[in-house]
Amino acid sequence: MMNMIVAWLFWCVPLHPVHLSVCEANYNPHSQNLELALKVFVEDMEQSLMERTGKEVRFGDDLTDARHDSLINVYLQEVFLVKADDSLLTWHMLGKDGQLGDMWIYMEVPLADGFQELVFEDKVLMDLFADQKNLIHFTYGEFKQSVACTVLEPVGRVLLGGSRQ
Repeated sequence: MMNMIVAWLFWCVPLHPVHLSVCEANYNPHSQNLELALKVFVEDMEQSLMERTGKEVRFGDDLTDARHDSLINVYLQEVFLVKADDSLLTWHMLGKDGQLGDMWIYMEVPLADGFQELVFEDKVLMDLFADQKNLIHFTYGEFKQSVACTVLEPVGRVLLGGSRQ
């Protein structure tokens, strides 16, 4: 009887998709670069780019194909901002890859050591989904901090202070 109730619930209750992106932000003190790896769902990125351009955007099986990189770059320059100590940083896209419906987008920004605060304004895919949540996991040596950005609060702050190693 319990199995029938559970099956009925799955049939009657609509499943809500997860609207989530994850960004791994790692500071490399040797190269003095902030290395960013942003993970999104391929179909969500396709949908967002199609709505912005009014054109069909499909990535296909080879996510390393650079055909749509300029569209991704323009989109991300508008919705993914990074500041260090109140100075807006200009990152550049290195490429992308992925599998099984996930896309990893790689970016890098020069950043001299000594910064005290990073501010991430992450509105990726928030133009599509009111429940979009974007997580940023920052690492600098042993220091780790995660922040969440939402439609209501799209800005996350990482305070380093004296916690560098």
